[in-house]
Amino acid sequence: DGGPNWWEIYNGAYAGSPIGCDSNASRNGITPVTNPVASVTSADIICTVLIFFGDATCANGTVQAAGSGTPALLRVADVHGEAGAQVQVPIVLTGGNQTIAAASFTIAYDSSQLTFDPTDGDGDGIPDALTFALPAGVQTWVRVEEGAIRIALAGLRLPLPHLADGTPVTVTFQVNATGSTVTLRDASFGDAQGNPLPAITQDGSVGSQAIQLFLPLITR
Repeated sequence: DGGPNWWEIYNGAYAGSPIGCDSNASRNGITPVTNPVASVTSADIICTVLIFFGDATCANGTVQAAGSGTPALLRVADVHGEAGAQVQVPIVLTGGNQTIAAASFTIAYDSSQLTFDPTDGDGDGIPDALTFALPAGVQTWVRVEEGAIRIALAGLRLPLPHLADGTPVTVTFQVNATGSTVTLRDASFGDAQGNPLPAITQDGSVGSQAIQLFLPLITR
């Protein structure tokens, strides 16, 4: 929350060392200092795990840039629902040609148009309105805010599990009025070597506004 540059971490809620947070030493923002790419991402979780188990290769400052290969795609599926209805909204992952070991992202929505119930009935730290479909060994962290759900996914033991194509998380909303566009912010992915991976996101519409009209195609 302090800013995209690695040295700005202490301006946010984290009280520790900026260098310690940026475990793969990507230090985005050093050259040039105006680089807006976030430096502390889900790839740093994997790098920290590797360092703990004795492999510090990812911390030598030669981390690969997130720019090669087909980007992973994380998208919000369009879901129709009338006012008052509960709808399940899939968040769909397509990895491209990447092997994804960690992911983090924020699901943002208009809380006046969609309601998310943060109740955690079983006390597992995950709201009941979130359903995860993940490989064994993948840990989940969730923080719910007004109009935003922050999620991080990563394995913490070797061999590192990988996130497969599919629907890693489904969100249940109640539709108020016409619904809302649901956006994905701050998305990051990391590979099994602690490198950041290229990624793109796609927003979706949830509610009565999600109706899609397909016109017939006439050929002569």
